[in-house]
Order: sequence, then C-alpha cells, then structure tokens
Amino acid sequence: MRTSAFTVSCLQSVLGAASAPLAATAENVAGWGSVHLDLNEPGSYELLGKIDEYASAFMSSANVDHVESHLPIYDAARNEMLVHVESKALTMTIMKVLATLAYDPGLEIAQKKFR
Repeated sequence: MRTSAFTVSCLQSVLGAASAPLAATAENVAGWGSVHLDLNEPGSYELLGKIDEYASAFMSSANVDHVESHLPIYDAARNEMLVHVESKALTMTIMKVLATLAYDPGLEIAQKKFR
C-alpha cells in the first residue's frame, strides 16, 4: 500500500505543526487580534484553508483500490481510507472512498420525485 502508517503519521505531524498558530494561547490570540485589525491582511481562516487544501491533496493522492486491509487507516472491504488528526489547535477527519460508492442513482431518482 502506497500510503503507509508512516506516511499517515507524517501527515499528522505536519498538520499538527501547521495548526500551531491556531492554538488558543494568549500569544496567538493577541497575534491574530492584531492581524485582524487590518482587513487587507490574511487572517486565520486563510491558514485553515491552506491546511484543508493540503490534507485534501494528500488524500486525493491515496490509492483506495487494494485487496488487503491496513486497519485502521484503510479498509479493503469498503475501499475507504480514513485518517484522523488531532492536535491542540485542530481536529480533522479526512476520508476517501471510491467515487462509485459515493454515487447512488436510486437516491437521485427518489429526490427528483419530491422536487
């Protein structure tokens, strides 16, 4: 499996370090308070958006079409990968499934009947 437990632990370390400026410390609160005084400065939401983009890019590169499970990260029976990251400033759960599993044509037909 290309995305090993080591790779996932690296992702957890990177996201933990990247989210450190978002932790609720007195220094961070004062720093973001001064940043938010200038509306032209990027705020904490931009940092959070970049963290989200990085995590999404990581998961989109994962191959979820294997016959062997690597629990708790990858479940071959469900063809899904699940990573949970928790730090002082961020809790994020990222999941990737096969697109065919996410699309249910029967559900779309049922929704059209009630529109």
